[in-house]
Amino acid sequence: MVRHNREIWRDFEQTAVEQDPERLAILTSETEFAIVQRFRDLYGESELSDEMQKLRRAAMALLEIRIKKLGWPDPFKVCSESGSDTNSFTDTFAPHISEPSDGPWSGEV
Repeated sequence: MVRHNREIWRDFEQTAVEQDPERLAILTSETEFAIVQRFRDLYGESELSDEMQKLRRAAMALLEIRIKKLGWPDPFKVCSESGSDTNSFTDTFAPHISEPSDGPWSGEV
């Protein structure tokens, strides 16, 4: 379902003021989905476009809501506390996927 830009911002505004933790958890997930979908709609647009910048700020604000209101861990602090030399979110939270030792990825021809 393609959502209109104004629907995303209405969802975001509602999420930002919600006080009930259960409802807030639902709204943050719905809003995150809408933001990601809109990023997909804008694939190929300039990273500097006004809407892309607004979406990035909304995504960061959504993360802040989750950290401060829902008690989620701050992924950036977790990374720096883990001793990761890259301070990368994906280093801490994404599974490590190695290439298979045989097959088309092994380099053997």
